[in-house]
Amino acid sequence: MDESTAAGDPESVLDDPRLERLRQILTGERPSPLVRTQGREGTKANLLLAVMLRAAARTDRGHQLGDLENRLVQAALTAMPQTDLIALGRLYLFLVTYSTGLPFPVSVTGRPLEQTYDWAQYQQDWQAMARETMAQPNNAVVSREGFALGEEVDGPAFIEALRERGGGTSAMPGAVVVSPDTLAAVPDGDSVAPGVEDASAAEASAAGTHAYQPVRVRLEMESFHVLRAHGDQGGGRDETYWCASSGSDKAAGPAYQSEEFGGVQTGHTRTFGSNRVVFDGQVSAHLILQIFCFEADQSSSQWYDALHAHLRWLSQHIFSTPWFQIGANLPGGGIAGILADITSIGVILMDFLRNDDDLSCARAIYLDRYDLALLSDRGSIDLHFNGEGHHRLKLKYASPEKVPFPASTLKYLVREQGDRWTTPIPLPWQSITPPAIAFYQNRLHVLFNRADRALMWTTHANGVWSTPRQINQEYSDIAPALAVFQNKLWCAHTGTDDTVGYFTYDGTSWSTRTRILAFASRIAPALAVHDNRLWLTHISMDGIPCTNCHDGSRWTGSQGDNSWTLDSPVSLASNSGKLWRVARGTDNGFHASNATTSGNNVTWNRIAGISHPNYPHGPALLSHSGGLEVFLNLQGELYQMHYLPNQNMWHGGKYPGDQRIRPMDEVSTAEQGGRLYVMYRTDPLAATSTPSTA
Repeated sequence: MDESTAAGDPESVLDDPRLERLRQILTGERPSPLVRTQGREGTKANLLLAVMLRAAARTDRGHQLGDLENRLVQAALTAMPQTDLIALGRLYLFLVTYSTGLPFPVSVTGRPLEQTYDWAQYQQDWQAMARETMAQPNNAVVSREGFALGEEVDGPAFIEALRERGGGTSAMPGAVVVSPDTLAAVPDGDSVAPGVEDASAAEASAAGTHAYQPVRVRLEMESFHVLRAHGDQGGGRDETYWCASSGSDKAAGPAYQSEEFGGVQTGHTRTFGSNRVVFDGQVSAHLILQIFCFEADQSSSQWYDALHAHLRWLSQHIFSTPWFQIGANLPGGGIAGILADITSIGVILMDFLRNDDDLSCARAIYLDRYDLALLSDRGSIDLHFNGEGHHRLKLKYASPEKVPFPASTLKYLVREQGDRWTTPIPLPWQSITPPAIAFYQNRLHVLFNRADRALMWTTHANGVWSTPRQINQEYSDIAPALAVFQNKLWCAHTGTDDTVGYFTYDGTSWSTRTRILAFASRIAPALAVHDNRLWLTHISMDGIPCTNCHDGSRWTGSQGDNSWTLDSPVSLASNSGKLWRVARGTDNGFHASNATTSGNNVTWNRIAGISHPNYPHGPALLSHSGGLEVFLNLQGELYQMHYLPNQNMWHGGKYPGDQRIRPMDEVSTAEQGGRLYVMYRTDPLAATSTPSTA
C-alpha cells in the first residue's frame, strides 16, 4: 500500500480543530509563514516535516520505524501524547489521498508506506532540500568579513523576509558551506565542476580541518528593543516573552523561557533580569541556538511542559544525530539548510499545540569556532525578530575568557573603504606554500597546496567559502600565481618536475596543464595583465628573473634581467601605464623597477627602493584605481606602503589596522569594489590566539 491508499472516513480526520488548521496551512488555504506560498508542488523543502508526518502514519499502521523516523517521532512525542501523533499520521494520509499541491517532496509522498525512509534516502534528498531551503530570503549566510568589521548581522532583505515568513535561519559560514549559486551550476548529485577532483570526507580532513580543544561559552539575552509592538498591528496585546533551545558539539543548553514583559510598546528597550542565560557549557567547534519570540502569556501549564520538553529534545539531539554530520560534510546549504528544516518541525508542533499564545518569530543561528572567537572579541550581536511585532534582541557573549582563534596556516584580513580592517580571519585549511588569490566573475578564487602537494582550489562570495577541491590531479610544493586575462582565470604553476606551465578556468571548467616553453624554476612565478598581454616572470635556476608574455595566441620567449639575483618570488602589477616589479634581493633589501613595454618587449628601469634592509620574504604589489600599494614583511611583520609617482618614492608606512601580523612567508592580495583582501599563511606552532596590537 502506498500513500495514495484511502485513509478512511475523511470527515472524522478533521474533527479536531487543530488538525483542520494544520490542513489549511499545508494545503495553502490558510496563509502561514510556516509553508512557502510559491513552488509548493514538487518542492524539495519541508523534507523532515514530511518524513515525520509519514512516520506518524507508519506508526498508526503498525510498521516498524527506522532510526531517522523514530527520532522524529520521539521529537513529536516530547510535545504531544500518542493519540495526537496518531492523529497527525491520519491527517497526512488524508492529505496525500485527497489533496494536491502539497508542500512535500515526492520522494517522501510517493514512497510506499511499507518502506522505511532511512538515513540513506535522506542523504540522497538532502542536497536538493538544502539548496532550495538556503535559496529562500529568510535563510541567510552572514558575511564573516562584515561580522569581523562590526557590521550588522541581519541585512534589510533578510529582516523583511522574517516578517513575511515568520522565521529564518542564519549561518556564519564554516569553510565547507557551499553557496546556492554554486550548487545551481551543477546538476543534483554532481557538485563538482569539470577539471576538479571530487572531495571526499578524507580529502576535506586532509585539507586542514582541525579538532579544537573545548572552551567554555556563556551566552545571555541582555535586552531587546521594540521597533514595532505586537499590538500595533491590531492585535491589542502588549506582552512579550522569549524561549530558546541551544546545543553544542559538547553540551546541551537549557530549555529556556524568559519572564513575561508586559506593557511593551514601540520604542521601549527592556532588559532581561537574572534569568538570561541561554547557553553555558563547553564548545569544541559548533554551537546552535533556536530562539522564539512569543506574544501573550495565556497558555496552560501543560503547554509549557510540552514546550520545555520539546526545547530540551532539540538541545540534546541536534549534535547527537547524523543530521549534523550530513550537513557539515556534504556539498549543499550546509548545516544551515538542515537547521532550517528542523526548525520548521518545531514551529509546526508549537502551532499545533498552542492555545492563546502566538509565536511572533522564530530564528535558528549557527556559529562555528571562528565565529565564536569573533563574537567573544566583539562582545554582542543584535538579532532581529520581525514577525507580528518587530524586536531587536541583543545577544551577549558573557564568558570571562575569550574564545581563542584556532591556529591555522591560512588566514586573511579585509580592508573596507575608509581604511577599516578586520581582525585576521582563520581558514581551516593547511597549505605548504603561500596562497594565490584573484577575483574572477565576482568571486574570490584561492589556490594553495595541500600537505600532500595537491593543488587545491576554493572560491568565496557573499560570505561563503566552497569546499577546497583538487585541480586536474596537479601537484606542487611551489606557490601558484593567478591573473584574469581574456575573460579567463589563468594559473601559472610549477610542477613537481620543476617545469613551469599554465591552465585556465572559463567559469565552468579548468583546462589541462600546458608547459610554457622550456622553463624550469624552484621559485614561485608571478602574473600580471598589462597592455593587453599577460606577463609572466619566473626565476631561473640560477636566480635570474625572466619575463615573457602571452599575446593572446602564444607565449613569447623570455628576457632575463641579470641586474637582479633573487631567491624569493617577484610581484608584478600594472599601474599608470607601466608594468611594475618588486622583489626581495639576496641582500634582504627591497628592490623595485618599472617598464614601458613595446609589444612583446620589456625593458626594466630601476627605481628607488625602501630602506630598512631586513625583509625575510618577498613583497606583494597591489594595483587599483587609487594607486599602487606594496605589502612587505618587515622584520617578520606585515607592513603596508604606497607609491607616490610625482615624488618617485614609497610613502605612508603602517601596519594594517594597527595590527602586528606575522605572515610565515609571502602574502597574496586582491581588490574588487573597494574591498581589499590580503591572504597569508602562519606557522600553527607559533601562531597566537588573537593578533596583538601595536
